[in-house]
Amino acid sequence: MNREAVVKIIDQYLCAFESGNFSEVQFSSKMQFISPIREEPVVGNDTIRGFLTDVSSRIAAVTIREHIIDYPKASSLFEFKTTKGDVFIFLDYFEFDEEGISLIWPCLDPKLLIADSQRLPQFLTGENY
Repeated sequence: MNREAVVKIIDQYLCAFESGNFSEVQFSSKMQFISPIREEPVVGNDTIRGFLTDVSSRIAAVTIREHIIDYPKASSLFEFKTTKGDVFIFLDYFEFDEEGISLIWPCLDPKLLIADSQRLPQFLTGENY
């Protein structure tokens, strides 16, 4: 898979947070999502799409800052602006196989956690957000 194809897949994934529609995102049949709020990875495309769709309901805008591509690995720096006006900065690590994204591991800037330790967990779970 060339650089342009990887960037296109990542852009589709990140833009899906604005639309809430992850059906066109090219996930591998071996896809895993390492959630920052769960002990075990989220597995299974339907389960992952459902989890991401729920999170996307709290996102107003996505700003992509940069992609770093070294196939079969990649990272993307981006911001989520939430429906409450919070801005969370993420650096997601991706792995790819011939089918598409096989792993997503989100890492985040902890600044908002320092200011309010409940804000990010509330955003991710939707509880009291």
